[in-house]
Amino acid sequence: MTGMEVFAWGACAVCVCLLAALVKRGSKETALLMTATAAVVLLLGALDKAQPLFRQLETFSGHSGLPGECFAVLLKAVGIGLGGQFTGQLCRDGGENSLAWGVELAAKLGILWAALPLFQQLLQWLETLLQL
Repeated sequence: MTGMEVFAWGACAVCVCLLAALVKRGSKETALLMTATAAVVLLLGALDKAQPLFRQLETFSGHSGLPGECFAVLLKAVGIGLGGQFTGQLCRDGGENSLAWGVELAAKLGILWAALPLFQQLLQWLETLLQL
């Protein structure tokens, strides 16, 4: 991803913000829908550009000697965290702060749930060490 692409995405985001500010005077719901749609489009574009990064991280994971499950949990945790943060911010933009808090709490619990197999494996390793 080049600096010019990031600049272009930022410029598009600023344009949508300005349009949403104008539309918000007449219809807050339409403005929220505009910003949410633009955010999803930008997110999908960023994920598309991040594919080489994911492949490189997978290569690093293979060379690190860590089980592949560690890398999978890391990606799940990042995905859940970003999704929760994204959704929470959209709720805040819509004026629903309590709902945003609930979404972000659910994302944090989801991260813990995704990491549960690693915790179980860690406890098994500790049990093995204690038996020695």
